[in-house]
Amino acid sequence: MVNVPSVPLFPLFPLISLISYYNPAIPQSMLNGIVSQARYAVGLLVKQAACGKTPEDAILKTVKSGARNGIIKGAIAGFAGGEFFGGIGAVPGAVLGGFVGGTFAAAGGVIWGTGRAGVCSLAGAYNQ
Repeated sequence: MVNVPSVPLFPLFPLISLISYYNPAIPQSMLNGIVSQARYAVGLLVKQAACGKTPEDAILKTVKSGARNGIIKGAIAGFAGGEFFGGIGAVPGAVLGGFVGGTFAAAGGVIWGTGRAGVCSLAGAYNQ
């Protein structure tokens, strides 16, 4: 006889829950193994998305993201400033603004990435 859990798994794992309730030929230990593997896979994906595979990966992600955002925002600000103030012009202002914004935002990404890697390391994300 199959031991059906008293708390249904339906909200979290609908397919497994339906199989366990409508197919008593599947042993409960097999279902527990499937649920355990699914939880491990989801946890691994969340860890890699938040922390990366290594501390260097976490820093590199934030540097790239910071540089990308800085280039876009700096170029927009430089374009608007160059056009509005009539100094160097819109296009050179966008180039200069993108360069300066990307540089400073990438440096900020190093700082934030180091903090992120430190928190992930303290949480034990890299101890595998």
